[in-house]
Amino acid sequence: MYTTTFFKAIVRHDTESTSQEALSDIEKSRVLCVGIQRGFSDPPAASEIDPRLWNDNKKTRLYFDVRIPQPKDGSQRQLHLHSATLNLFKTRTFPQRLKDKTNVGKSITLSVYHYTRRLKSGKIISRRLIDSKPVSLYDPGWISFDIKDSVQVWMDNPRKNFGIEVTSEGQDLSELVEFSMNRNSSQDSTNDTYSVENDLSPSLHIYTQLRPLPGRPKRTLERKDCAGEGNERCCRQPLRVYFKDIGWDSWVVAPEYYDAYYCDGSCPHKYKSAYTFSTIKALIQLFNPAAAPAPCCTANKLSPLILLHFDEDGNLVQREYDDMIVEECKCA
Repeated sequence: MYTTTFFKAIVRHDTESTSQEALSDIEKSRVLCVGIQRGFSDPPAASEIDPRLWNDNKKTRLYFDVRIPQPKDGSQRQLHLHSATLNLFKTRTFPQRLKDKTNVGKSITLSVYHYTRRLKSGKIISRRLIDSKPVSLYDPGWISFDIKDSVQVWMDNPRKNFGIEVTSEGQDLSELVEFSMNRNSSQDSTNDTYSVENDLSPSLHIYTQLRPLPGRPKRTLERKDCAGEGNERCCRQPLRVYFKDIGWDSWVVAPEYYDAYYCDGSCPHKYKSAYTFSTIKALIQLFNPAAAPAPCCTANKLSPLILLHFDEDGNLVQREYDDMIVEECKCA
């Protein structure tokens, strides 16, 4: 019997695929978030699942903690689940290991169920079929199951997450599906060199979309990047930041990079003054250059960025970090 609190979760955030005007509300981004496998354990105590029933060796049960926090208040955005896929690796099967020799040369059915109530002594086990797939007994490879409906229930109400069960038709599931840690590496699961590509253990891929809250008025499209104003005056310039290049990849799981932008250019008199003082400073520079430096092109408006990372307790968390993206440049 195998179980994990967060086998491996891959979470992707995409802005809603829609018109360019709608995308002006949220910077278009593609984020692939990969959570490292944390090892085998029982479901959390808060789930109130009976561990004796859960650890029944005749059953193969998985538990994924899919609590994904919504953006903080005031962000005017919310997460919507786009898809959720459970991926199991079908191993190469040898006929002599099969318990049921009648299926040799045939395909069998793998099925995934989610429990609709927690496992408790004296209670009838209640489960619902999520998805099933016919698979060849001998061909190895990844098998994907659509479990979006179940994940949506868990995201809406984590207390309804009672785990899932994987079954195989007439065969020992442990001979068909890889449930162990990465077989191709002796690296510890907490090692920073963990490789998702080499890990054959079950994984849950969650794709979400960041969308504006319903009823939010659309903003007027702004000319943020100084189109048609030349390259010398103060304006926003493109800058893509890769967290690996600045040493943040040791704690930031995702995104791998983001578009930060920066401000650059000259600040002539009366051009993009951030404050009245900026105008006065420009006049002083005009009449007495030695008295004070000229206004500088700087970020006047910034927006937050959502980062997925591990906290001090090793939990995968999602948090908004303020002032990460330059939205507007002015002279100050």
